[in-house]
Formats: sequence, C-alpha cells, structure tokens
Amino acid sequence: PISGELSTPFWIIKPNELPAPALSIPKIKTIVSEAIREISTLTTLQLGENLETIGGHAIRETGAPLTITPTEFPKLTLLDSYAFYITKLSHGLSFPNLETISSHCFHSSSVKSINAPKAKLVQESAFLSAKSLATVTLSDSITNIGNSAFYDCAKLSGFTPYLPKSVQYLGDSAFRNLTLLPSTPKFECPDLKAIGNSTFYTTAGKFDGPVDFYAPIESFGSYAFLYAQNGQVYNFHSKVAPTIFLGGAFRGVNNDCMAIFNVKKRAALAGWSALCAGNEAKFEILKARDDYPGEKTIGVVYCAALANIGESYHWAVDDTPPAGTTLLVK
Repeated sequence: PISGELSTPFWIIKPNELPAPALSIPKIKTIVSEAIREISTLTTLQLGENLETIGGHAIRETGAPLTITPTEFPKLTLLDSYAFYITKLSHGLSFPNLETISSHCFHSSSVKSINAPKAKLVQESAFLSAKSLATVTLSDSITNIGNSAFYDCAKLSGFTPYLPKSVQYLGDSAFRNLTLLPSTPKFECPDLKAIGNSTFYTTAGKFDGPVDFYAPIESFGSYAFLYAQNGQVYNFHSKVAPTIFLGGAFRGVNNDCMAIFNVKKRAALAGWSALCAGNEAKFEILKARDDYPGEKTIGVVYCAALANIGESYHWAVDDTPPAGTTLLVK
C-alpha cells in the first residue's frame, strides 16, 4: 500500500494498463505534481483526511466524471496551480484550512462548489470557465481576487462572499461574463484601491440597481463595467475622487449609452475636476440645459478617458446642493 507520498507518475501509464477505473490511496499525505494526470478512465479516487498537499497538475484532465472521497480535507494546506485543471468533478470539495486558491486550480473543471473559509487569496484564473461552479465560500478577510478568477462562471451567483470589507484589489476580468446575479454589488471595502480592466465586463449588464462605491478607489481599469444598461447609476460616497480612469471604464451597450455618476461628497468635486483636467479635458462653465430644467449646470466636460468614444460630452449637474453632484457620462 502507498503511504506518505504518491510520487509515481501515473500519467505515463497507458489507460488500458490501469488495473481498474478506481484508485484507492487513503493513507498518503502528498500527491506530487502530475501524479494522476490525464487518466481518462479514472472514475473513482479514494483519498484520506490526512492529505496535506496536492501538487501542480496533479489530478488534471480526467476524461470521465470523477468522484473523490472524502470530499473534505481538513489538513490540506497546499493546492498548487492547475491541480484540477479540466477535471470532470461530479461534486463539490471542502478545504477548511486552505489559505490560497492557486492559479488555474479549477480552470475549466466541473467542480460544483468550493468551501475554503480561510482562503485569503484567489490567484489568477483560479476558477476560469468553471461553468458548473454554483457556490464559493472564502475568508471574510480576503485581500486579493486575481485576474480572471471567476471569469465565465456561468452558474455562480451573488457577490456577497467575494466582496468582503477586507478586499484591496479586484483583478482584470475577475467577474467577467457572470449571468446569475441576485443582487448588485456594493463596494463597502475601505481598503479597495483598484478595479482592473474588464472586471465586470458584460456582468454589469445584469445589475438590477445602483452600484455604490464607499471606498476611495484610486483606479478604474479600461472597460471595467462595459455593457452596463443605459442609465446605470453609480454612487460615489467617498470624499476622495479617483485618480485614474482608463478608456471606456463605464461605457454601456453602445456608444450612445449613458451612465449616471452621483458624487455624494462636495469635497470630492475638486478631485473630479483634476481628473478631467489631467486627461486633457475641456471644462467649460455653461448655462442650465433645457433637457434638465430646474437644475444648475456647473460644467461640461470632454474627457476621452471616461468613455473613450471620440467627441462625446460629459456634463456635471448639481444634484442636492451643497451635498453632491451628478455627472452624466455619455
């Protein structure tokens, strides 16, 4: 019987030489990299609760639906990159003491759920195209969600577990192409500094209400909220304005789509003006517009960085003086 470490590279064994579609190794503590890679006939894998490490590419690309027992591994602290890449898992898995979901770990796998309540870091493409993934439990002190972490997770619903107050960075395409959204995210994250490129690309079109930014976010990447619905409202509650808007960050479904920015703190207006000026914008004082009767127009801004659609105009209108301002972005 194998115990301690599974070091035999099973992936070099031809499928018809595997004695049975089941493999039982309940006493091992370590599965090294590529140990059970590409065994197309494997359908049942019995491990044990003493398992501590699953190496990179260790259980990737199983051709048949795979059942792993048990489904909970309380001692596992290392789940390396590509560990379950394209693996046809028939159920969910639980890792009570795992702190990092490594890059591409469940990329294109069919895992149904992940319970990792101590995970503080989700690396690049950890769940990319995991189209069967419905629920994920992570630490409420998570700091970083990497590029494409949940990109194209068609069955994943909800943002609450993924936007705790501790998060500092949302990577490029992190929540891109999500289709099941029971609620619109509220960014109540005081340490959140940056939202990457295409982070909510197309996902923004599923928002069913205003998006609230409570954190003093410094940077919005290009196409961060691309394809939001016409008239999508974004409420900025911070006294500090962003310093970086990359091209098309809030562009809607077409070039004529308009987003509404509610800047809630008067103290932030100087920063918004500086942002526009810093992007070679024109800021002109104009009279009240006929299409917004009763509102006092404080300026019209041309700023390619806000929409990146050529000769478009952006105008700021007093909302509830002196509390804040509404910026309509077209």
